[in-house]
Amino acid sequence: MAHYSMQLMPAFLIEGCLSIFIRNAVLSDSTYFHGKPIDMVPLFDIVKLYADLFKNEHFVDYDISKTRLLQRVSYFDKLGILKVQGNTVTVTNKERTFTFLEFFSNLIHPLIDTYLVTLMTLSEICGKNLVLKNKKLSKEIHVCIKRLY
Repeated sequence: MAHYSMQLMPAFLIEGCLSIFIRNAVLSDSTYFHGKPIDMVPLFDIVKLYADLFKNEHFVDYDISKTRLLQRVSYFDKLGILKVQGNTVTVTNKERTFTFLEFFSNLIHPLIDTYLVTLMTLSEICGKNLVLKNKKLSKEIHVCIKRLY
């Protein structure tokens, strides 16, 4: 569903993952200060997880590797939004950076939310051995999606 509602998403999947990772690293760290380096090693694991998740999807027709990730990160570095040093990245201009990060994050959020809702639904159905009518299931999933937004 998300792919058809957002045609740009597959082209910027890696940038979206990177953006969500950096935003979360900055916003969830109460000790964060401007210029504090962010360790990118967990990002590699997250992108690998997404790569494994999306490898069977028709919209991912390219390899999501560490090399490709580093190439995409260098794009942000060339723009002057991030400064990459080894396995760390630093936010150079927080206001400008967050504008870019917000844009790329919002591109892939519908896809991630779609997977989240689907997996939560499957978990609930399989975990409780429920038998649901298709009409009721669709309605409940729709309610869940509305709550997300």
